[in-house]
Amino acid sequence: LMVANGWRVDRRCCTNVALATANGLELELVLLKPQRLMNLSGLIVTSAGLGPENIYLFHDDLDKALSKLVIKLGGSAR
Repeated sequence: LMVANGWRVDRRCCTNVALATANGLELELVLLKPQRLMNLSGLIVTSAGLGPENIYLFHDDLDKALSKLVIKLGGSAR
């Protein structure tokens, strides 16, 4: 993942924003790093104008080993 010009603050959405491209893929990504509590992240996504089909959520999980990635579609928090 290559972040083009680093992170910038977007005060309208209360988040940091960066544009990125995925290595080997012709895919442009908009990365949002919220500056609010996790429970308010939905407001940030809504104000960014993104639909559910265009959202991928990445977060840390203390139950997973460092550098391990799990991909999950739907369901509950666990």
